Amino acid sequence: MQKIEIFDIFADGLAFSWRYHLLHGLLFLALGILVLIFPKILAVMASTFLIIIGISFLGFALSLRGFNRSYRNFRQEIINLF
Repeated sequence: MQKIEIFDIFADGLAFSWRYHLLHGLLFLALGILVLIFPKILAVMASTFLIIIGISFLGFALSLRGFNRSYRNFRQEIINLF
């Protein structure tokens, strides 16, 4: 019985995500048509994408830096206990 339940969970996960894939497909199709009609929009889309990715990487880097500092402080406290 447990083997069937695992497959049921997997199938439910796939059934749930089809809407997102459909939405992404329609979005990319619409953007592709817009680029064909208005070629200059590609430059705007590319630069916006790069700016958003750059900001995301900066935020992630700062988050990792904070985690590293917190871990080092925690590690030092554990070492001081012993």
